[in-house]
Amino acid sequence: MSQAHAQTSRAATAASYLDRAAGWLSKGELDRAIADFDLAIASDPTLAVTYYNRGSARSQKRDLEGALADYDRAIQIDPRLAEAWANRGGIRYITGDLAGAIGDSSRAIELKPRLALAWNNRGLARMENGNLSGAISDFDLSIKFDPKRAETYYNRGTALYRLGDFDCSIADYAHAIKLKPDFAAAWGDRGAARLAKGDF
Repeated sequence: MSQAHAQTSRAATAASYLDRAAGWLSKGELDRAIADFDLAIASDPTLAVTYYNRGSARSQKRDLEGALADYDRAIQIDPRLAEAWANRGGIRYITGDLAGAIGDSSRAIELKPRLALAWNNRGLARMENGNLSGAISDFDLSIKFDPKRAETYYNRGTALYRLGDFDCSIADYAHAIKLKPDFAAAWGDRGAARLAKGDF
């Protein structure tokens, strides 16, 4: 078998595992999806998208260390994969690396300015850093590019609450609830905002 033919064969095998992994993901079968991503990487370790997808599955399983390692590898292979930068920024936010989260999210925005998740993740890190106006600006743009994501309205509502703008905060929590009626945190925090303004 020629080298070119072997490479083509490995790529085809990896693609088959990726397709099957996508099917497992759609069913919520994270362990099976990760097992297929492992097989895809064993078949062809040069595909950034495989590490990115496995990182996303690991993130859903709360394996943050594993997800971070996968996003690191995806970025090493393809430094222009904006989604990997955005997701790594999200992991860094969760683990308390706010500077890293802001840096990764900003890089994702440079690569793909309409990537709503990157704006949201940077907004979260800025909010925890105390930059509430910067956070609100980021959430505004995230909502502009993805107006149907309830979590971003919730996040902006939280930043507005911290600023003392309870009316706008309540409006954002209400919109989050409209988009996601079982969003318990939004119900609870809307109650807190109503309490803060004396609406018993």
